[in-house]
Amino acid sequence: GPRLSRLRWSPDGRLLLFEARADRGAEVYTMPAAGGRPDKPHRVLLGSGASWSHDGKSIYFQLRGQIWKADANGGSPRQIAEMPFSNSPEESADGKYVYYRNRRTIWRASAEGGKEEQAIVPEHDMGWATSIQPTKKGVYYLEFARSTRGLVMSFYDFTTGRNEVVFRMTNTDLQAATFSISPDEKYILYPRADQSQGNLMLVENFR
Repeated sequence: GPRLSRLRWSPDGRLLLFEARADRGAEVYTMPAAGGRPDKPHRVLLGSGASWSHDGKSIYFQLRGQIWKADANGGSPRQIAEMPFSNSPEESADGKYVYYRNRRTIWRASAEGGKEEQAIVPEHDMGWATSIQPTKKGVYYLEFARSTRGLVMSFYDFTTGRNEVVFRMTNTDLQAATFSISPDEKYILYPRADQSQGNLMLVENFR
């Protein structure tokens, strides 16, 4: 079956939002969080990198390298950012802006569309699937530090306008790196591979 990723709870906890990627590309689906028919999720729209608005009424997503917004049921899709090669949209804590990654910088635009502006210039490289999480105090995001050849979590402080490395990740899949900051901004949740193993097989009479 398709590869599933970016699973998100809706703000009211009633729905799950996720991305399914198969041969024909990425699509965004929702399904009841309580269960039901897991083989019959509701296809919302064609696109990837989807996230909820804080009020749960809208979905942000990336389509053809640009940022779009649609109703929670996939209706009325409208483009809100035209910069090419953009992805990973996330709404700001106050709901006024949507932050997104563009090449190796982070931009923002009005949540209703309009003027786009460069918001953050990271000090290290950013991967295509870089995770971004705006909070009331600033923006957390992932970078690749070439000096250590590993991922670091950095924080851009709205008050000082400065970037700071706050956490260095270890044993993390670079292709599927993600994280979540707790509401009180005291904890970081992220996946880590603590053990990896393989099997060596002997095949007799191989031709």
